[in-house]
Amino acid sequence: FKFASRELPIYIEGEPGTEKLEMAKSIHEISPRKNNQFVSIDCALSLSAQDLITKLFGHDENDSNPAFSLSSQGTLYIQSIETMPKECQKLLLAHLENSISNSSSNSPRIIVSSRENLMNLVETGDFLEDLMHAISILILKIPPLRERGEDLNQIIINTFEEARKLLPDNLENSPKELSPGAINYLLNHPWPGNVNELKTTLQRIIIQSEKTIVTENDAIEGVFSSPSSVSIKENILNRSISEGIDLPEILSDVVKHYVPRAFEEANFKKGEAAKLLGLPSQQTLDNWCKKHGVNT
Repeated sequence: FKFASRELPIYIEGEPGTEKLEMAKSIHEISPRKNNQFVSIDCALSLSAQDLITKLFGHDENDSNPAFSLSSQGTLYIQSIETMPKECQKLLLAHLENSISNSSSNSPRIIVSSRENLMNLVETGDFLEDLMHAISILILKIPPLRERGEDLNQIIINTFEEARKLLPDNLENSPKELSPGAINYLLNHPWPGNVNELKTTLQRIIIQSEKTIVTENDAIEGVFSSPSSVSIKENILNRSISEGIDLPEILSDVVKHYVPRAFEEANFKKGEAAKLLGLPSQQTLDNWCKKHGVNT
């Protein structure tokens, strides 16, 4: 958020579901322009190049409704700019260059976002290089959930709490917390839809669960898994070894799958869980959990 005070264009890059719109709004709300309009235009929703041009710039100079006029002295957020037609790209570039040369205080602060790397589109000729440089003076990349590392555990817990607050208070037996098994299962899901997928998944799990604690089975039933991800789990012993395998990773996946299930089956009694797993002692179980990053 150090970018918020700068009167420069910001380019936000992130996969679908990484809440780029929310990030743009947050930047606006702590910027010097926070008391003026925040206007959002999604290029992907425009019917044609002319439709997008009209939304951004209006029909003529007297049109007071286009996005650039509505966001005057505020912030104009342009989503999915990678889908913007070439003729509209040229107009946007000309407008930005004119704003810079005239140093107009009435011009909006520009924030744009893309689901793809714009440099790749520049190389294929689908995006103007001059425009890319003009809109990316400040760059903010939002990592996907699968790359959040140790932060993901807390993100899941926080999002679960937020999801609970959004649902009706009259839901009977509404789950109050996630079990270690559920958390570990969610940690190992690839989350192709990122934060948006996580939010809807947790809402679904809360509504479907009939227990006060969400179990691993509740999480499994609530997550949409692609056939490929299911087959990988089912065929763990049938992987091709011709190009080599990562045995430590495979062993870790097995531990992360079975240890939480054993804890739930044993009502979270460590000694009983160790017996179910065929381990000689609670200490051995503790060592395995620590080594493979299993939450208990």
